[in-house]
Amino acid sequence: MRLEVGQNIDNTHVRLNFRKGSYQPDYMPSYAIKTSKADEFVSKFNEQSSNLKKVTVLSVIISSLFGGIIGSNMKGKFWMPVGILSGIFAGFGIGAAISSNKKNKLMDEYGVKRFDGNKK
Repeated sequence: MRLEVGQNIDNTHVRLNFRKGSYQPDYMPSYAIKTSKADEFVSKFNEQSSNLKKVTVLSVIISSLFGGIIGSNMKGKFWMPVGILSGIFAGFGIGAAISSNKKNKLMDEYGVKRFDGNKK
């Protein structure tokens, strides 16, 4: 899923659109940004999004390994799969928290606001 610059809202703001593919819009909230900052923001957002996917995958792998190690040290064969599963869920949670925090900071830095359909 990629973010791209959409149509003009007024003389100073444009709409930002999320896209699954090149033609199919994704059902996501729309955002507005000043026209002068739009291209730079979209570039940084898409680059950061790609990097954050890698961070999430890495956190899932590391957390599941730690969960498996902790589970293997417990008594009984039941605990190792439980440790791995709990590690996977923890990894997704950690990755989602990091992604949300980074994206919110970037949006605040560029003054991106949610667009509800009314002109600014």
